[in-house]
Amino acid sequence: MHQPQLRPDAAKKIASTSPRRQAVKPFKPLNETLDAVERDEIKLALREAGYDCKSAAELLSVTEKDLSTRMARLGVTPLGPDDDLREHVKAARKRIESELVRKAMLQSKADVTAAAKLLKISRKGLRMKIREYEVSFPLHLMLHGISFTSKPNQFTAVERQAVRSAMECAHNEVNFAARLLAVELPHMLQLVNTYPST
Repeated sequence: MHQPQLRPDAAKKIASTSPRRQAVKPFKPLNETLDAVERDEIKLALREAGYDCKSAAELLSVTEKDLSTRMARLGVTPLGPDDDLREHVKAARKRIESELVRKAMLQSKADVTAAAKLLKISRKGLRMKIREYEVSFPLHLMLHGISFTSKPNQFTAVERQAVRSAMECAHNEVNFAARLLAVELPHMLQLVNTYPST
C-alpha cells in the first residue's frame, strides 16, 4: 500500500489553520483562591447590610472585630456606593498633618519659626494649620526634663515661647490658647500675665 505524501506547502497550510495550543495558565495557589472567595463574600454581605459593618458581621455569623480583622487582611473597605473617597483622604490627611504639626511644635519647644522650617512650610501656613486642626502642643511635654530650680532661665524661655506661640496661633484668644497648651484657663491667665506679649 502506498501512503499519500503531503506537499511541503500543504503541510504548512494545514499547520497554520489548525487550532493552536493555548499557553497553559498556572493554577492560583489555594490560599489566593480562598481569599478571593472570602473577599467577595464580605463585599456581598456589606452591600446587603447597607454598608454597616455590624449588620454585615451578623449576616456572616462572625463578630464585628473578626470582620474588621478580615477586611483589613483582605483589603476590603466598607465604602458604600454613595461614599466619597475624597472625604476619607481628607480625614486621613488631617490626622497625619495635625500629628506632624504637633511633633514639630514639641520638638521646637513651641517656636513657630523653627517648627515651620522643620515642616518646610511658612509660619503663616503653620499658624493656620494649628488653628484649623486645633493642634495642641502641651506645655508639660515641652517642659519635661527641664527643672525650674536647676535651669530657671531655660524653663522660663521655653514657657515664654510656648505662651507667645499659643497666643499668636489663637489670635490672642486666651481660651483657645489654653486648649492649645492643654492647660486650665486660670493657669493660662496666670501665664499670660507673667509673659505679656510685646
